[in-house]
Amino acid sequence: MISAVQNTQETSPLLSTTAGEVTKSNAAVCMGKKALVLVGLALFVVMAIVFYSASGSVAGTKGHVNDAAGFRYFEADTTATSTSDTFRGAVLEYQCLYHESYQWAEPSANGNRKYLGYTPVTTVEEAKYYQNLNLERITPFVESAAESGVDILVLGEFALNGLVFDRDEMFLYLEEVPDVSTCASPADCTPCNNEQFSSRPTLQQLSCLAQSNRLNLVVNYGDVVYCDSAVDEQCPSDGHYQYNTQIVFDFDGAVIAKYWKIHTYNEKEYNVPAVENYVSFTVTSPNDASKTADFGIIICYDSMYETPLAPLIDAGITNVVMSHWWVNTPPTMDISTWTQAVSQTYGINLLVAASVWFNIDGGYDIGPSASSGSAILSQGTVVADWYNTQNDDIIGKLLIGDVPINIENNAQELGLDFGGYVPTDIAPGSLALCEDSMILNNKKPLRRKDHGSTFTQTLSCGGFTCTASVTVESTMFRHGEYAQLDQKERNYLFMYIMSGYYGTPDGGNVSYYEHFCSISVCDESCYAALPGFTTHTMFSDISISGNFGEDSTLFKLVGDYSGKSADDVAEGLAVTRSGDDVVVSGEDVNEVLLGLSVIGRVFDKDAVSV
Repeated sequence: MISAVQNTQETSPLLSTTAGEVTKSNAAVCMGKKALVLVGLALFVVMAIVFYSASGSVAGTKGHVNDAAGFRYFEADTTATSTSDTFRGAVLEYQCLYHESYQWAEPSANGNRKYLGYTPVTTVEEAKYYQNLNLERITPFVESAAESGVDILVLGEFALNGLVFDRDEMFLYLEEVPDVSTCASPADCTPCNNEQFSSRPTLQQLSCLAQSNRLNLVVNYGDVVYCDSAVDEQCPSDGHYQYNTQIVFDFDGAVIAKYWKIHTYNEKEYNVPAVENYVSFTVTSPNDASKTADFGIIICYDSMYETPLAPLIDAGITNVVMSHWWVNTPPTMDISTWTQAVSQTYGINLLVAASVWFNIDGGYDIGPSASSGSAILSQGTVVADWYNTQNDDIIGKLLIGDVPINIENNAQELGLDFGGYVPTDIAPGSLALCEDSMILNNKKPLRRKDHGSTFTQTLSCGGFTCTASVTVESTMFRHGEYAQLDQKERNYLFMYIMSGYYGTPDGGNVSYYEHFCSISVCDESCYAALPGFTTHTMFSDISISGNFGEDSTLFKLVGDYSGKSADDVAEGLAVTRSGDDVVVSGEDVNEVLLGLSVIGRVFDKDAVSV
């Protein structure tokens, strides 16, 4: 575990419709203007927050540029320099532009707008038009990363085209990605200014983007592989496969790796590879030719499974890139806490990039928070992260951070000895759900006499039993803050529910088997806490125990008061195992937490859907 992370910077190109107006963000190098009216006078206040890196270098403001559509970007300049034993990574959380033909009803009184449908893209020209718009908007972020000395930049899943659920429509966006093993030389795999790729303009643009900015670029796109049903019985009826694909360009613009997503999530537009592929690649720093690093690749839902992570880690990989379009279900399971847990459990550096768009829940736009969550993580320590819980309308968030190159993963500690992924042939959906139970139900601020009190609850279903225990330290309110809350907010500020289950919820092509136990803040229905929800209850001690299984791989998900990963708390939680029994506990936590979830994954019980 690293004791300190050097040179953590965060640059923040933001969408703004008013000159001089910039949205502020937490833990960011940011600058904003805000109009304040005081005694009838308009005062404009410029706020600048400058963070100093561990080496004493300064990240300062650079200025503004406009994109083709007139959107304003806010950028920060990074002047710090990576050391010889670190690489500088960057991830871009980007809000996709897609389809002007989406139809919405007029917003309701609470601001929600109902989704009515859309007209699909019907031509390659139309599809490329939207891809080009996204590339134009992404380019300033790439340029900013390059100017900040970034070695490798990761973009989110579906960043170039947004969510497309129809197979025929998705095909209009896609191009054949070269197979590195068939390229006689790097030039044959370099689309930029290469006539062989003249019919694949998107690959050409991406290649030139990496080349002109001299950085290694990881992009999620789609690959097309043509087939003949006469020789391939699995060949789709339309004569080609479509794969959700991660493509890696080196800083010369050459394609040096591609990975096909193994575990798709209800992605009818894509095929699942017949043979699983585990892909790693080596990159050289464009800023220091003597510096190299090996990376593995996963995409979104892959992170829930044994493959491709286990074989990559078993092979010695310690750095992993991940693009995603997650479905956040806070506070028990969102991408911020999940990826921190993955990085900590496996002992790896993890570069996580999200794509966001409007997200439809029950026919309504619930904003980018539903899939937001990007981070640079080192063995569970958050180097830089962003979770747009407030649904700020921004083009994107660029995170930059330095992480150590030479670390040891936890393959030996976890007993990883990958010998092949063979999921069991059982029907999915065999889920035993323990009845939810209220553990802490104070509908008014906890009184002083409650401070130091311990609340305990046990759930049991089938053969799985788990117990949660929390000791309340205090409730944190600034003067007058509680009085400003309405009754509904007061009613569930101090409500925590315990939930648990075990089994194989149906997850698409493969269902994962897990034991799950959680204590989390909840709304008045105690169904879930929405992004942006917070609490003021501080715990001194917290624990979850249960028979998670002797062979289970444990993940600890801890969310702080804002919903982001509380990595310092997660790192401090002790794990005690005795046979099937597991205790995860923390003393003197003294933190306001949205919740703690413990997941015990039993990979050899994962099921193939039948």
